[in-house]
Amino acid sequence: MRNIFLLIFGFLVLSLPPCFSQEEDTLRHLSTLDTLTVYTYDGPNQWGYITGHNHLGRQEYAEKYIVNGAAKVTAIISHHHGVVRNDKNVGSFIIYAVNEKGLPGDILNTKLWYFGDLDLSGNAQFTALDKDVDVVDSFFVSFNLTDYSHGGFEGDTLALMTGLEGSREESDLAIWARNVTRFHNHSTPDFRDFYYQNGTPIATHFALYPIVEFDNTVTATRDQFVQSDQLKLFPPYPNPVRDNVNLRFSQSRTSRVLIKMYDVQGKEILDKDLGIRPAGDYTESINISRFTAGRYMYTIQSGATRLAGKLLIE
Repeated sequence: MRNIFLLIFGFLVLSLPPCFSQEEDTLRHLSTLDTLTVYTYDGPNQWGYITGHNHLGRQEYAEKYIVNGAAKVTAIISHHHGVVRNDKNVGSFIIYAVNEKGLPGDILNTKLWYFGDLDLSGNAQFTALDKDVDVVDSFFVSFNLTDYSHGGFEGDTLALMTGLEGSREESDLAIWARNVTRFHNHSTPDFRDFYYQNGTPIATHFALYPIVEFDNTVTATRDQFVQSDQLKLFPPYPNPVRDNVNLRFSQSRTSRVLIKMYDVQGKEILDKDLGIRPAGDYTESINISRFTAGRYMYTIQSGATRLAGKLLIE
């Protein structure tokens, strides 16, 4: 398929077809069916990507994710485009806590990478963190190009991909700092709302997804959840379990629902199609008495959105 060039809001947009690859279970604000895009500056004396290297020196792009309770971030899925001339230049993914202004605050974890190691084809790139990161309630994941405004990066023009303009629903625009960009500043990091304060009112999400492990084994409470797009997943109960486990979830729009379960080797041991279900809250009871004791993972998929949880069978 050829690339398609569009002109939107005075910016040049390179629109790429959707990227299909093996997907990890993530929190995502973009569906796996969304077309991913890179927006470029195209005015006089302007260059670069709106979510990457550019003439303004913007160096970091972060998306906010929300969980109810505690979880662990274990890895990151990201999509990139651009050109690298200096393979050994270093960038990073950073996990931030949310500060009192709703912006990135304390750094919880940093994962360094070389420019030359980025997959610039637009396909999903998996980056494991060096250690799991504990997060509570909400957090940011960022793509950090570091301060490139003072030389040493000539010829490097990298971008974090986004959804098309409008992929972020209008109702979500009420959430301040859903995604942010970092302005060039040598003192305190200067993060600002991407939609309202960057001069680029593009209602989109960044293609930067945390892989979240929800601690739902023994200590989780019934009202904790993880959420992505239309799907909300609650802890299973009872857990640990011997006979029947209840898998609780809710979806905000009518979708086909699939449940799968895997053993520790990743072998699929259960596949249950619940059919088309209207929006609402659900609890599905699964008999697991035929399975041997041990740890298992299950996934619930609603439409294109899929979330995972862990289960301990005694």
